[in-house]
Amino acid sequence: MRNAARIRNQWWTTPSLRSLNADAITYGLVTISCILIAFVFLRTYGSLFATGAVLIGGIVLLATLYRVDWGFNFLMLFVLTFGQFEVPGFDTFTFRVSYFKNLKEIEYLPYISFGDVNLFELHLLLVVFIWFVKTCLQKGTNLRRVSLTLQSIMWGMWLVFSFVLGMQKGGEFLPALWECRALVYLSILSFFVPQVLQTKKDINGLVWVMIIGVTIKALEGVLRYADNGWSNVGYEALQAHEDPLFISMLIVLLFGLMLFGGNRVQRIVLVTLTPILLLGFWTGQRRAAMAAFIASLITFLIMLPWADFRRSLKVVIPLIGILMVYVAVFWNSSSSLAGPLKQIRSGMDSDDESGTGIVVKDQDYLSNLYREIEEYNLAFTIQGSPAVGIGFGTKYEQPLKLVDIPYSLRDFMAHNNIIWLFAKVGTIGFFFFWFLLNSAALKGTKLLRVLDDPYLKTVCGLIIVCIIGLMIAAYYDLHLVRYRTMIYVGTLMGVLSTLETLHKQQNSSPAASQDSTRQQTSGP
Repeated sequence: MRNAARIRNQWWTTPSLRSLNADAITYGLVTISCILIAFVFLRTYGSLFATGAVLIGGIVLLATLYRVDWGFNFLMLFVLTFGQFEVPGFDTFTFRVSYFKNLKEIEYLPYISFGDVNLFELHLLLVVFIWFVKTCLQKGTNLRRVSLTLQSIMWGMWLVFSFVLGMQKGGEFLPALWECRALVYLSILSFFVPQVLQTKKDINGLVWVMIIGVTIKALEGVLRYADNGWSNVGYEALQAHEDPLFISMLIVLLFGLMLFGGNRVQRIVLVTLTPILLLGFWTGQRRAAMAAFIASLITFLIMLPWADFRRSLKVVIPLIGILMVYVAVFWNSSSSLAGPLKQIRSGMDSDDESGTGIVVKDQDYLSNLYREIEEYNLAFTIQGSPAVGIGFGTKYEQPLKLVDIPYSLRDFMAHNNIIWLFAKVGTIGFFFFWFLLNSAALKGTKLLRVLDDPYLKTVCGLIIVCIIGLMIAAYYDLHLVRYRTMIYVGTLMGVLSTLETLHKQQNSSPAASQDSTRQQTSGP
């Protein structure tokens, strides 16, 4: 009997039968997938969007089951590629996918009355669920340490408090959801990312995803610019608000790779893509992104160790010289080449370009005036509830009435997202928010000085610059409520925890201990 059982086991586990079993599983999955795709195609009356969504969803599911970090990279690729808002005047595929729309608002899906959840949230939930199941099945698996846990918990709890407060004050649920969703994404990802991206190879994969996704959006802007006769005439902008901000971060990444090194292939690719990225950045026509880009570069230089700072001067000084010549030549020019300067001046000047002192009520002037009225109204609102704020889902006060604009959340949100957040969460919540971000920036700066790996050093610098850039951009525009921006920042804050863990593992390794002992015993 034992021999018969052994023969059966050997027969079942022969290489040919293992191959047959694998083929059977593959054919079975392919058959089920074809049937499902055909069913969806017929059920939706030939909708290519719905059919394509099922096909891509199946691929993403299999990739996530195989490796959770692959599933997360798909998530980030979709976040960077698909838009939350359409650019006025365009109808693009990357927006019509409706990745950030509530399910009940997606045209190619059947209507669901309770569908106040979007595709991104379902995708994130899928990745988290698969990670959780695989973690429970693997013995001896521990949760990775998350940096700034206390700060994150305090901010998260106050976020919930502000939501409940707004509901108690008679706030509206859907506007409250729109207001705090992005902030919730930031908190979730800063905790979850260290659990799925745990090695240098994982971080490298994420950076590649960022390069691919952002380049796609930059190309989208360049193609629009070319189709419009290499001009932005007739359009306020050719890119979404977030895209120029993401592009500027890739330029900072390139600068870090050139300074620290660490990944020669990524450096070569980014150098090759620089013309596309710069032109794509310009087509965005976003003053907030330009201000954030300048502040990011200055921040990057300031935080460098002295030796790296001196090396960077070889590149920075010639660039400053070229920039000064450009500003001197085109400051008062009406040429299209002076476009970036016009964008900067439009945020500073209220007079006409002739210097007569007569106010010109053009689009930029009216935009600035609208924002100043918003800020006054927010300041007035803060005085009414300075400690805890008014909560999410409630309208802020308008002693100065705003003009009507085609934006359904006009009375709930304001362009200056920094002051807006102050009005919503009050002094206590505002302190918690800044405590979290400032702690992340400080920890990143300290980590930058002790990291030995050049590539991880570059990524660490990118994280710090991204946090600073977000705050600058949010002061001028609606970036704290934009999903893509906060997902991007939350992901990088999560990577900061991974960098800290990798640094501690490196220092605690036997080789590192031997080197440390050798240095101590050798002495001066």
